[in-house]
Amino acid sequence: MKRWRRLLRSALRLLGGLLALWALWLLRVATLELPPPRTPDGSAAARGALHVHTTRSDGRAPVEEVARHAREAGLDFIVLADHNVTPDPAAEQEGVLVIPGVELSTSAGHILAYGGGEVAGWPLRRDDPVGAARASGSLVSLSHPVNLRRPWEGPFEGIDAMEVLSADSAYRVALRSPLTLLTAVLSYPASPDVAVLHLLDGVDEARERFHRALAEGGLQQGFCGHDAHGLPGYPPVFRVLGTHLAPGALAGDEAEVRAASVIEALREGRFFCAVDGLADASGFVLDTTGEEIVARLGAGVPAGARARLLLFRDGVEVAAVEGSEVRAASQPGRWHAEVELARPWLLGARRFLWILSGTSLVPVEPPVDDGSTGEAVDVDVDVNVDGGEPG
Repeated sequence: MKRWRRLLRSALRLLGGLLALWALWLLRVATLELPPPRTPDGSAAARGALHVHTTRSDGRAPVEEVARHAREAGLDFIVLADHNVTPDPAAEQEGVLVIPGVELSTSAGHILAYGGGEVAGWPLRRDDPVGAARASGSLVSLSHPVNLRRPWEGPFEGIDAMEVLSADSAYRVALRSPLTLLTAVLSYPASPDVAVLHLLDGVDEARERFHRALAEGGLQQGFCGHDAHGLPGYPPVFRVLGTHLAPGALAGDEAEVRAASVIEALREGRFFCAVDGLADASGFVLDTTGEEIVARLGAGVPAGARARLLLFRDGVEVAAVEGSEVRAASQPGRWHAEVELARPWLLGARRFLWILSGTSLVPVEPPVDDGSTGEAVDVDVDVNVDGGEPG
């Protein structure tokens, strides 16, 4: 009996010690400096979430509840992506624009068809699902193309975009790292946002594939996909990750018109996506209209953090600067910017992919005959609308 009492006392002391360590850990989590939640006031550029699931497929909440969570997280729009269903028309729900979309299962992997009509629903023509989705007027994107469970194994022909940062892929990478997963679980009670941010890792392979696809001319845009199912909960996922549209890109009075304006902005690269839970990304600009390509931060970086800005032309890095602005001489090609953020984290500093811009095409400018001297003269061409006002 005495032996069992000693064992019980030892077990209780061990449990008490573990609980004390957990309490200290939660205190550390709670003291991490994160930006405040965004509250739309009508003056900022619209922010939203791509690739959202509801109870129409494998999500954990009906669309009305998901829209309410989106509004509370400061989102202006969400793009649905339930599996293999015909999407409902665009609608305003709970003060949030709900844009139709569908995630389609194909033999090569999953594709996302955003903004299309009934033809984009299921079943699709099995011989050419990408073509069928495009025929519906949809913007076609690869869903989690480097996912450990369902990677994309087909060609890029006919694909408009791919998810570079996929929350679902990041979670699956974390499942293979017990320490990462345990850290997130232990952090969740103090800050669900920190827990979700801790899992947003493992995007290097997707970035490399995106760069290769741009270099080969296989697609045009890179997205950040929430792939939100409600686990982790919708609110923290909506708070920490967002797609920011260029000012004025969300336009119109009717829901269908507004939805079409969002899809068009995504097609044309008039957006940037950001891990907003790390730092305030508002005001980020990629300006491709001058003699130099310029990417600059707006709100700056948190104390103790460092930002590294990178410029890419046709998927190839051409400039990288640690600071708040990077420049490169303008040349024809498809340009985009990425920003990495190294900031204090749970156990020392950690580097994240913070911002990914849309791509902007700088065209070859043909000589133009002015009709007077017979000599060719150059003309200035403005392309794209930045994710902010040019400085």
